[in-house]
Amino acid sequence: MPPRADDGKETPTAVLLADSFSCNFSPITMESPKVLQRLVNTAMIDYTLEWLVINGIETVYITCCSFADQIKRHLEDAGYMSSNKRKNLHIELIVSTDCQSVGDAMRLLDHKDLLKSDFVLVSGDVVTNMDLRSALD
Repeated sequence: MPPRADDGKETPTAVLLADSFSCNFSPITMESPKVLQRLVNTAMIDYTLEWLVINGIETVYITCCSFADQIKRHLEDAGYMSSNKRKNLHIELIVSTDCQSVGDAMRLLDHKDLLKSDFVLVSGDVVTNMDLRSALD
């Protein structure tokens, strides 16, 4: 469950889809997921997570099916899973081998009863600097 702010209000939450559920980037994605492909020597998922942090997101549920071990290792190595480096960001990795689509991933989150209010749904390969704060308000 997402942490609550001092005023009792839920903190901003995001769902990050680490799987694209497509083969568009095959054969590049045969051995590692698209979110771990590098752009200017930085994994795509890092751009997405930093963008969420900049916009005040405090809880991120990362859903992944394929390559979950690689994604978890990357998040640990990058310091995202360590509370020492990222005190303002709580990440929970949701792993399932059964999801075949975005709908399956969302049903899994619903089944786990993790989302209680509005949230940002984003693919793990987003590179942007768009300001979300007005939409979050």
